[in-house]
Amino acid sequence: MDSSREAWRIYSDKAAAFGDYLIDKGCVEAQDIDRAYAYLQSINPRLGDLAVEKDLLSPSNVDTVLDHQASSGTLFGEAAVQAGLLDSNQIDDLVNEQNHLVLHLGHALFATGSLSAEQMINELVKFELHHQGGGGSETFGEKPDQSKDDEQRAA
Repeated sequence: MDSSREAWRIYSDKAAAFGDYLIDKGCVEAQDIDRAYAYLQSINPRLGDLAVEKDLLSPSNVDTVLDHQASSGTLFGEAAVQAGLLDSNQIDDLVNEQNHLVLHLGHALFATGSLSAEQMINELVKFELHHQGGGGSETFGEKPDQSKDDEQRAA
C-alpha cells in the first residue's frame, strides 16, 4: 500500500473502506486511489497551517509541534497540547474548521479523472447503503452469512 494511502487510513477509516470498496467493485485501480490520496494531501488544509492563519501558532511553533509529533507518534493536535502550545478547545475549533474545508476521497477521484461525477455519486450511495446495512464488520463483496459460517468453523 502506498504511504499516502496508509497515512490517510489513520485519519479516516471510512475513506479507506470506500477506496477498498471501489477497488473490489472494479471501479478504480489501486493506483487511482493512491493518486487521489496524494491529491488530498496536497490540497487539504493541515492543522498547523490553520493554526498559523488564525495566529494561534507561529511557523516555528508548528516546527516544534511537528518534531514532538514525530518523536511521540501522536497526532498534531495531541502533540500541540502536550507541548503546551494549544489547548484542547483550540484544537477542537481547528479540527471543526478543517472538517468544513476538507475534500474527500470521492471528490479527489473525480478531480483526478478516475471517476465521473455520476459514477462517484452512484458508488458513494451504494457504499453508504451497504456500509449502513452490512453491520460494518463484514468484508465488502462477501455474502453476509459467509462471515458467520467462517467464524463458526474457526471456533
